[in-house]
Amino acid sequence: MKQIPTEFFSITEIGGVGEMIYKAVRFPECVPEYDHERKEDTIVPICTYLQRPESGTDYSITGQELLAGLCNLYKKINAPDYSVDITDMVWDWCRNNIQPYNIEILCQMMEQENYGDYLLSGEITSYGTFDVCDFVKDLCKLGSAYEYYDVLMQVRYNHDVAAGRALYYEGRICDSMPFLEKFRRFDNDEQFLCEFNKEHQDLKSNVLDMFPDIRWRLKINPKTGKIEMGVDVQSVFDIAWYTFARMVADVAPPVDEDLDYMYSQGSILTCMACGEYFVRHSSRQRYCNNPKCQAERNNRKSREHYKRKKNNTKE
Repeated sequence: MKQIPTEFFSITEIGGVGEMIYKAVRFPECVPEYDHERKEDTIVPICTYLQRPESGTDYSITGQELLAGLCNLYKKINAPDYSVDITDMVWDWCRNNIQPYNIEILCQMMEQENYGDYLLSGEITSYGTFDVCDFVKDLCKLGSAYEYYDVLMQVRYNHDVAAGRALYYEGRICDSMPFLEKFRRFDNDEQFLCEFNKEHQDLKSNVLDMFPDIRWRLKINPKTGKIEMGVDVQSVFDIAWYTFARMVADVAPPVDEDLDYMYSQGSILTCMACGEYFVRHSSRQRYCNNPKCQAERNNRKSREHYKRKKNNTKE
């Protein structure tokens, strides 16, 4: 996910899918603290009345980048063999991304003219503080739903039976979706696909059942001054779910089953090298921008070119 480098709070915008724009908050720093009374780990933003937020910056994050980043975090946190402390991982995500909760009210508070009032700074800190367990619960709901949807797409259109067989696992913080377990009794891949395709519509309906209610209300677009229908956004998860919903609603099976044309630019794909989600920016991109993955892409292309050349020579 694109980072928003700034020394102060920053108000940025999240857009992309559906042409909808939302403001977001990023604190200059936050720290993990333990609430002894409630026995909960919390993330507390650092805020002083001398630090005024920047608004209207040139930095932006699309809803797709936000969705991909959160789902990648879910995959790491929930990996059975991953031992990094969960609170540290949530803390690191918040430091490098944006404030996850109470987005709208924080934006309104930080745009007040009396921002210099130290009481307001304390109020902002209070609204910016959240429990790690709440973040992890929301992350699991989103991550497991998207993981299931992604596997359905891979099996349906890429005929990736291995992805279907590997969907269910006992995760570190929650188990993944078990909906494809009944097909594992078919050792033959063709039979697996045949039975899967028979129930594809019902399997896809499971995804819809996982979506929370998306609240809508009238808003004034600060850029145009026009009244628009907008999603009621209180957290980054609201934005991610809305982005996810647009993906599910708009994507239809294409006529041509060629993998290079299976997804449009801007789609979220799984990197063929590292397995992380990334936002596609060209019609043939199948690897994320990680230098190691790009090197692997070049190596695979070289090996394929060598094989084709060798086969042509034999003929």
